[in-house]
Amino acid sequence: MNTIRHWKEILEYWDREFESYSSIYSIILYSPMDKNLIKFFSDNDCWAYLDQLSTNKCLNFIIAETKPGFPTWYEVPHNENLSPPEFSMTADAFGIDNDQIPCLIFFRDIESRLEERVVCEIERDANIDELRKIFDELYNKIERVDYIKDKEERKKQRGITFSNFRKNYRGKKVGNMFSKKVKKFTKWVGEKTIAAVISELFDRLGIKDSN
Repeated sequence: MNTIRHWKEILEYWDREFESYSSIYSIILYSPMDKNLIKFFSDNDCWAYLDQLSTNKCLNFIIAETKPGFPTWYEVPHNENLSPPEFSMTADAFGIDNDQIPCLIFFRDIESRLEERVVCEIERDANIDELRKIFDELYNKIERVDYIKDKEERKKQRGITFSNFRKNYRGKKVGNMFSKKVKKFTKWVGEKTIAAVISELFDRLGIKDSN
């Protein structure tokens, strides 16, 4: 788990620290209204559990002051119906709408974060045990990757790991005891959007694409 005060810290330290990671990345995004997630990440045992669960699978980022600790904005007086600057800017940077929050954003690398990402919404009322189950199911869909020294090989492996995770996750429900399912949102642009919609329509109709 990597605590950051602003998402731009990922950009600032990407080449020096974070790019050397051989697998994929995630950022955990939630608002002042998400009391259960705030409670989860202020608990040492929960923090350690997620850190161990994701080791060699996914490098996690979370906006926080300490490890563990509340988000930097939590103790600042605010209207809980409004988003603090750090939170809003992070959501914008990853193309996240308000109705998708709270969520986990899995991405291949920081440059392609808008095109190559999987957004998993989380039930706002999920308790700590339910959150553990969600994280367990999600991170177990990611293959473990040992350290790769060569930069180009790392980049190639990240692409493979991300692609496999997206395939493993596509269409599968996580934490299915909830009324609001954890689900995936992957944004395409232009022709990719059209192709994705057509592909999904063909799948539902049971039609094989002749191309």
